[in-house]
Amino acid sequence: MKEYQSPKMADAKEMADAKRAIEWVISDIERASIKGEAKTAGFILISCAIDFLATLHKGTKSNGKVYSQFIDAFFEDKDVYKGRELYDCLRCGLVHNYTIHDSKYILTHGHPDRHGELDGGKIILNLENFFDDLVKAKQRYLARLKASKDLQENVKRQVSKVGVLGLVPFSPEVADEVADNVRESSGSSTVSVS
Repeated sequence: MKEYQSPKMADAKEMADAKRAIEWVISDIERASIKGEAKTAGFILISCAIDFLATLHKGTKSNGKVYSQFIDAFFEDKDVYKGRELYDCLRCGLVHNYTIHDSKYILTHGHPDRHGELDGGKIILNLENFFDDLVKAKQRYLARLKASKDLQENVKRQVSKVGVLGLVPFSPEVADEVADNVRESSGSSTVSVS
């Protein structure tokens, strides 16, 4: 049986869930690509994180306009971060075709001094700089969110429509069952479940 929550409690839960999901997304990107070896995946994940933040910001499904508006509102370097170009060329290219449409960008990592430079008319995006700028955009967004009831309503609307991704811990009974199944299938006598 579901526990009753007053509308204010439900609103607070949706906001907390959204903020927790945002931090989870950012930490996943950092673990996988900044601290890990998944460099190309880092660009894809950052593009997806921008999509996620944009949907919360507008309280609606993502599209090129919603994505671009988020970029234009929260990413500072307008010479590097052009909302519509990032959406069309980078985000859609990487997510749908694992390429960069219209060859507008050169992707690299470990070259922070080259970030934003033009090379043959293409903008160089350095992964670590792109990630840092995502973190700064997230911080700007959260500051604006804290001060705006309209933006808070957008988050609540989006979260209530589609929810947010989050890990749900197993109950002790389910954890024991999962551990038993893993031991049986792997022949191992020890398992860690968190």
